[in-house]
Amino acid sequence: MDTRKEKFPYGIPGHNLSEIERDIPIEEPPVWPVNDKLKIIGKRVTRIDALDKVTGKAIYTSDIRLLGMLYAKMLRSNVPHAVITSIDISNAKSLSGVHAIHLIENVQKEGEGNKNGKYPMVKYVGQPLGGIAAESLEIAKDAISLIKVNYEKKPFVIDLEAAMEINAPVVFDEPVTQKEDGGM
Repeated sequence: MDTRKEKFPYGIPGHNLSEIERDIPIEEPPVWPVNDKLKIIGKRVTRIDALDKVTGKAIYTSDIRLLGMLYAKMLRSNVPHAVITSIDISNAKSLSGVHAIHLIENVQKEGEGNKNGKYPMVKYVGQPLGGIAAESLEIAKDAISLIKVNYEKKPFVIDLEAAMEINAPVVFDEPVTQKEDGGM
């Protein structure tokens, strides 16, 4: 790898600021000066929207309503470790105002224990299992509550020390290896 020598500010401005020299890759951008020589970073910024924000006049993305807009809500696991045996969406599907329901299906990954199951193995509470698109947020929330997920619960630990014990439950049934990506 081709490198160049560059001097960097080191220390605290006005106290013990000095420079150090380092070899850095040629494609790296130039070094920034210390903050007091910069125009914007480390300086006060005039906030042109401050008055609108504090008075409630500001319009945010969540305030925008478009014609035909749908609202999404995610179905998430409420157990920490399990195999999903079934998901019943029939009640949610029949709810007026529901336009789409998508369930995440199993994609074989290294270390996954649920190799043949239709749904992915649950590894943590809050893991996304699917989503709903509906005409309002309330309908989407109602539809999520109508979905019935049956779990075959597996043992789990939440304490770091307990997780390191010999007989602790494992999350991945096979060793997980990660290919090096060269920092990319």
